[in-house]
Amino acid sequence: MILLILAVTCSAQETVTVGLSADKGSVTYRASGFLHAMSATVPPPSVVDPLKPKLFRMAAEDWHKIGAGAFANYQRVKALGARMQIVVSDSHGYSRAGWWPGDNGDWAQWEAVVERLVRQAQEKGYSVEWDIWNEPNGGYFWKRDQAQFFDAWAHGYRKIRSLDPKAVIVGPSLSSYDRKYLESFLVYAQSNHVLPDVLAWHEFGDPRQIPAHSDEMRKFMAQQDIKIERICLNEIINSKQSLNPGVTAIYFANIERAQIDGACHACWGDKEGTSACENQSLDGILTPDKQPRSAWWAYKGYADITGRLVEVRPSASVDGVASLDVRSKTVRVILGRDGGTSGSVEMLINGLKSQKMHILAQRIPASGWDALAKPETKLDEDYVVTGGRLKVGLPDFGPSDAYVITLRSGK
Repeated sequence: MILLILAVTCSAQETVTVGLSADKGSVTYRASGFLHAMSATVPPPSVVDPLKPKLFRMAAEDWHKIGAGAFANYQRVKALGARMQIVVSDSHGYSRAGWWPGDNGDWAQWEAVVERLVRQAQEKGYSVEWDIWNEPNGGYFWKRDQAQFFDAWAHGYRKIRSLDPKAVIVGPSLSSYDRKYLESFLVYAQSNHVLPDVLAWHEFGDPRQIPAHSDEMRKFMAQQDIKIERICLNEIINSKQSLNPGVTAIYFANIERAQIDGACHACWGDKEGTSACENQSLDGILTPDKQPRSAWWAYKGYADITGRLVEVRPSASVDGVASLDVRSKTVRVILGRDGGTSGSVEMLINGLKSQKMHILAQRIPASGWDALAKPETKLDEDYVVTGGRLKVGLPDFGPSDAYVITLRSGK
């Protein structure tokens, strides 16, 4: 009997709670964005438009003569209703025969690159955000000390402002959350009157830390009387998890929870040795021949959420985003799992007004490099609501899977 009790305890079911009475604001798809990702024509609209992307981060120029780059993509991005961030340092390059901005007190080459890009954007009538330098705390993208980068930032910032006083400037776009570095940067920028409009860094660790990281920065800025309203995670999801639909949904959840202004899926190497930064695959969530992988379906599930966001209380390994659309009497949820054990996960919904709900629950299995034609329907049936509450078991919820659930009011 003791052994039986222990076995039951170890396999205890996880419960995720959706609270419909807790209004978390309008749906804005703040977590849907991409790095490089596409050309002016590839991939086709059929696999881009349904994701409702809100932010793209690109180099200004077309490196590979394939219709890519921010200027080549600008009209397509704007037609999607998205913003464009241009990484200025990509146009400068990261070696230049060993020369870096500020070496020997020389800023002319760096300032010339900045001026050229800003003037090109002005001539074209393009409104973009200027991300001054990529990952200055990383060994590849910046090979000088922190002080020299801060000066490079100031020279780039002042050149942009001299040409466009209303420009939106983004940075410092660190390779990871580094509290000490960010605080030093903000103090320097405040003292030298070169504060960015958008504070940015990259998140490749545990997405559950995103709210704590953003809270730390907001508190520090409040203490220092630094008035930066927007925080951007302009690269998210590491190489090992980039195709994982479960982790992707957990990123969505915590970016929403932290009120992050925008986020871009990072790009890494693809299966055949190519780079997802260069093969127009939306950073690898499409196969090289542009078929959806399971991570694409996670983005699609997030994009299908409509109405007002509501509360999701996560379990140990499951988290997600949910909404209530009162006009269509529909509740939409995307849940992702990172860790835990395979098996059923219980979803508890509180605050339902109807006596009966029809539930469609579709599992997004972690397909890795392989394409996924469509999610697997696991539930498609009516449920009776008792006291405004409903419990639903989501079967076969694997440790890297996601689920998309739609609840509609029954007759």
